[in-house]
Amino acid sequence: MHLLVHVLMPGTAVENLARLWQMIQDQYKILGTRDRYGKMKLTMFASGGCARLRGTAALIRGIGPALHAVWLELCKSNLKVYRQVELCLRTGCHLEQILDENREEFALRGRARKLLIGSL
Repeated sequence: MHLLVHVLMPGTAVENLARLWQMIQDQYKILGTRDRYGKMKLTMFASGGCARLRGTAALIRGIGPALHAVWLELCKSNLKVYRQVELCLRTGCHLEQILDENREEFALRGRARKLLIGSL
């Protein structure tokens, strides 16, 4: 989000954050995300020069698919760094899906284990 708001989007950080937040909210609705951030401020994902998203694990987990969809919409270039960020977002979403599908398990076995290891 820091890269989008401060570097890639054309407006000011405040304008870009407002646009990004609207896009994330739209994706929340499309994806049916249960755990959603209620608001987004610049200080929530940047502190002391280090980009990091603040919030509960459920909120951070819930924003992954929405942020991935927004990234795909905004960053259509074939630049290597764009592809690398997209891969990280996609892999994170995939790992969360595997863990969610197996949340009752003490340890991952069989197909779930192979999918998790294969994603890394």
